[in-house]
Amino acid sequence: MSLKLQDIDTSVDFPALARCMIESYEEPDQPLIQLWFPIHGNDHEAREESIREAADRLKRWHNEDPTSSWQKIVDEKTGRFAGGALWSIYNENPFSNHKPPQAPWFPNDGSREYAEQALMTHVTPRTRYARRAHVCKCRRHSASSIAM
Repeated sequence: MSLKLQDIDTSVDFPALARCMIESYEEPDQPLIQLWFPIHGNDHEAREESIREAADRLKRWHNEDPTSSWQKIVDEKTGRFAGGALWSIYNENPFSNHKPPQAPWFPNDGSREYAEQALMTHVTPRTRYARRAHVCKCRRHSASSIAM
């Protein structure tokens, strides 16, 4: 297997990336991913809709965030997506105007409030120790079975 590091192609790669993220955390189950990419339902269609929504949201987040730098690993022989990573490159304190995290991808009920509190618990330590320019490897995912 020959692997190659490449920048994400924002016009086509986010669906494969979203699928990779969700599948790479399913076995073994990693519940923390459900804060960012919940599956609202128990059937195949609910799962596929969650993947589509995650792909759209990842692309939107990337396009709206000048610190976002996604890279992917591709198996050169098969063209399959083997993994991805988000690097956030901060030239200054990213928390100077920090607002509490919001989770509009959850229904506007107790689950959204719970998710927002859980995200705050996850983010709060960084707001204290990452107040200067830095690079953060925010997400890393791998799944060799994901096709591009």
